Order: sequence, then C-alpha cells, then structure tokens
Amino acid sequence: KEIRKERAAAYNKGILERIRKSEIPIVIAVNKIDLLPPSPEERETILEDISGSWKEHLPNAKIFYVSAKEEMNIEALFQELKSYLPTHPPWFDRDTLTDRNERFFVSELVRGQIFDLYHQEIPYSCEVTIKKYKDFKDMAIIEGVVHADKESQKRILIGKKGSMIKKLSMSSRQSIEEYLQKKVHLSLEIKVTKDWRTDDHKLRGLGYYNA
Repeated sequence: KEIRKERAAAYNKGILERIRKSEIPIVIAVNKIDLLPPSPEERETILEDISGSWKEHLPNAKIFYVSAKEEMNIEALFQELKSYLPTHPPWFDRDTLTDRNERFFVSELVRGQIFDLYHQEIPYSCEVTIKKYKDFKDMAIIEGVVHADKESQKRILIGKKGSMIKKLSMSSRQSIEEYLQKKVHLSLEIKVTKDWRTDDHKLRGLGYYNA
C-alpha cells in the first residue's frame, strides 16, 4: 500500500509539474463548498489552506470555489472558462452530431450504470472497454470488459453470488437497447487491471491519450 501511495504521489507531482510548465491558463475548481462549516471564520481558514496548497504547486492558477449541487459560483466559473475559448470556424458540419463511434457510446452507457449502481470510489476506479461489437439489422452482440483497479473492487462489482454483475448487465443492456433501438445481447467481464489510473502504458491501452 505504501509503495502504491508513493507511486501515485510521484505521478501526481509529475502531472502538476507538466501543467505548471505548459504556459497555458490554469483554472482550478474546488467543489462541494456547500459542505463547509457555517462559521465564516472556519470557512475562511479552510479555503485559505486549500488555496495555499494549490498556489504552492500552481502559483498562476485562478481558483474558483463552487458547489455543483447548489449551483454556487458556477456561472462565474463558466464565464472564466468561456473567456479562454478561441473564435474559430466550425470543425464539423452543423448536422454532424459526433465524431465518436457506437463502441464509445456503449462503453459510456455501461459506465453510467456503474455510477448509478455502485458508491464511493468504485465508479471512479473503473473503466469500460468493448472487446466485441457485432451489429446486425435487428440486434447487436456486445462483449464488454469492466476494468477494476483492485481485486477487492472486482469482488464488489460482482457482488454476492453474482448479484451486482447481474444488475449491472441487465440495466446496461436496457440502456444500450434504448440507445440503439434494437435488441442487444450483452456480456460483461470484470477484470483487474492493476494501477491502470497511474500507469501510462495502461492508460494508452485504454485509449486515454496518445504519446
């Protein structure tokens, strides 16, 4: 555990260093300020600590304290981000809805069901890839892989006697059928892809970025 924490800390430090050297505008959104104590003095102390911590690593960043749930300071954040958007002719025709294929949307629909069915860190520790996708006129045959970070997370995803993976498969199939407007045969495999969130090679393999 300690080795994993050290690796994650080094990885995060490396990312912050790359961001700092990028010479692009940096905006930090600190969410959930609605959970701060009601006392103005306590709130100010906590926010000063957070600000100091971020400014230590990213001194030129603009920090916004927001609450997505209560929609606090969201408009100010939106306007700040909007100010950095360049004016440019459209990259795609107006009738082009997306440049992503159906495999991508199917994987996102499964991820959405994971967020609905599981709690705490589980949804944030999972990635979904589509291993097989066969599209026919009246149905689609899909095989997906849910990548977990740890063996303990895999057990939670499967559930007692497979109860949770059955719920995930059923709700995902229904969601995909609604999207594709046809019958779907879906099978999901739970796989431990250890440290996928902090391993550049594994991230590339999951399609996160090209390097």
